[in-house]
Amino acid sequence: MNKTWLIMGMFVLFISPNINAQSSTGRPAPYKNEKEIKDVRSKQYKTLPQQTHDQPQNAKEIWLQENQIYTVVSEMPEYLGGNNKMFEFINQNLRYPVKAKEMKKEGKVIADVLIEKDGAVSEVKILKDGVGYGAAEETERVLRLMPKWKPGMEGGKPVRVSMKIPIYFKL
Repeated sequence: MNKTWLIMGMFVLFISPNINAQSSTGRPAPYKNEKEIKDVRSKQYKTLPQQTHDQPQNAKEIWLQENQIYTVVSEMPEYLGGNNKMFEFINQNLRYPVKAKEMKKEGKVIADVLIEKDGAVSEVKILKDGVGYGAAEETERVLRLMPKWKPGMEGGKPVRVSMKIPIYFKL
C-alpha cells in the first residue's frame, strides 16, 4: 500500500489512496475522502473529513468565499444616475483645500473604493495624491458621503467590487 506522509509540527499526516477495511495498525481504516492524523505526543489517532475544492468545509472558508472582492464582474457597480450624476455629486460636495488653493496646486487624486453587496461605499483608500495639501483627505471625505450605488453582479448575485475613481482638482 502506498502512503503519503506529511509531518506538520507535532502531527503526522498520512493519506492512503487505497482504502482497506483494516489498516496496518489493526484499527479501522479511514473512509474514502478522509485523512488520518496521528498526534505524535499523545499517540492518538484522529480522522478528519477531507476538504473538496468545490465545497467549503468550515465557516471561515464560506465567509471568505462570500466576501471575495472583485475588480471586474459581469455587471459593474453603477452610481444611480450614471457617471455624470456621480461627478455632479462630487463637484457639489467637494471643498477645495484652502492650503492647496493658496499654493495654486492642481492635479488628480485617485481613490480605490469598495462597493459592498448592498451598494454602500465602504473602504476608501487613496492610491495617488497628485495635489497634496489636504486634497487626499477631502477626496476621502466626499467619497464616504456618497449614497448607495447599484451593486456589482456576478452570476446573478450581488458581490463586493473594488473600483478606482479619479478626482480632478482645478482652480
